[in-house]
Amino acid sequence: MKKTLLFASLLLMLGAYSCSDNDEPTDNPGPGPGDDTTKVVEYSQLKINEINGNGEDADKYIELYNGSDKAINLEGVALWYNNVSSDPEITWIGDPSDSIAAKGFLLLKGAKKDKNPDSDLQTGLSSKQGIRVALQNPDGVALDSFRIHADENRDNAYSRIPDGTGDFYYTAEAGTQGLTNGASTTGLTKIVILPSLTGVARSVATPVPQQKVVVSATAIAHFGTSLSSVKLKWKLNNVAQTDITMIANGDKYSDTIPGQANGAEIIYFVEAVNENGAVQSVADTFTVAALTVDYSGLVINEVDGNGKFVELYNKGAASISLEGVTLVKNETGTWWTGGANVNIAAGGRYTIAQSGGAEGANEYTGNGGISPKKTVKFEVKKPNGDLIDSFARVKTDGALDVTCAPDYGTTTPQYSFSRCPDGTGNFGLAVSSCNAANPATQEGAIVTN
Repeated sequence: MKKTLLFASLLLMLGAYSCSDNDEPTDNPGPGPGDDTTKVVEYSQLKINEINGNGEDADKYIELYNGSDKAINLEGVALWYNNVSSDPEITWIGDPSDSIAAKGFLLLKGAKKDKNPDSDLQTGLSSKQGIRVALQNPDGVALDSFRIHADENRDNAYSRIPDGTGDFYYTAEAGTQGLTNGASTTGLTKIVILPSLTGVARSVATPVPQQKVVVSATAIAHFGTSLSSVKLKWKLNNVAQTDITMIANGDKYSDTIPGQANGAEIIYFVEAVNENGAVQSVADTFTVAALTVDYSGLVINEVDGNGKFVELYNKGAASISLEGVTLVKNETGTWWTGGANVNIAAGGRYTIAQSGGAEGANEYTGNGGISPKKTVKFEVKKPNGDLIDSFARVKTDGALDVTCAPDYGTTTPQYSFSRCPDGTGNFGLAVSSCNAANPATQEGAIVTN
């Protein structure tokens, strides 16, 4: 076109020179303000109106719409395209012969021009991949754009409603090629760019009591959007708990659900939010399971009515959790229950004393009532109530919590009832040794008169 205009201008100039040489009069004073053939094209109402990646390559299309009252020449106008696996590239550029009528549509149909010369679009076009299409004027200035996230389960055209001015919506699979998209959005879903959320996982499949659970996920914002927050939401026994803002390490996010009691039921999911909306992925549920513990090495090692304590001993080769383990006194009442995160090391001791009991105990929570002059029985039991070990100083009739002789609080020395040696020996009399090794040999048998 520019060459044609230049050629016409030269002809006019030559004509003017010819008239001047013949001294013929002319009424042409030269070009005026309204005669300039170079006109500025107004592109502001040129829009991407519909995109459809369904079907065969020949069926795919991008539709442009001219919302203005004048036709628009499209020479140099460009459409850029990229999907989740490609860099942006020009998929179409207007020729001098391309134009779009006022309030009209231009259908650019057929993808992959290198395989089909009749196609308008250079690149492929997908209904399922994440894509971005950008419309630019001949100077590279952005006019409009469309973007959408990936979705393997989607078969829709993407249509602007109403034409040229509205938001994009998921519409019919075939779209409305070269025709108006109408004005009604009833029953349609607006297209909103969402972040992707993948790889939601937890650090342990079935946690045991008080074991922390780390939940992790990969969250990514797409197409110029940004993440407002990534949160871990959870319920404990169907009661909503405080949301946890997850810690970012690049695109990886993680945080921790605190340890819970045996049998606790947890429901959780990760929620990633951007300025357009939110996407959430229900990860899973889990129930805190009882810890499988080998209690066979756990024994009562010493009972002291003077120091008011009971000493447990682990004769095994591995640490033993005491959570939920109980000491039952005189077959009737729980004297002590092991708390969360309470363990007894292999070859180690754990001593529970009454308030004011002997120094050196691990805790002073025993429920009272140990006397050096009364019959007494202690049983150590698993969390489910099964018996692990026991100690008893009883009369021949089995009576418990009754006065008997001798009173080991008045003897010299004052004896406790101890396994000699630790863990494996029989109970006998020994000098008190709270949380320390018992003698290898007892001082004598325990007497009950």
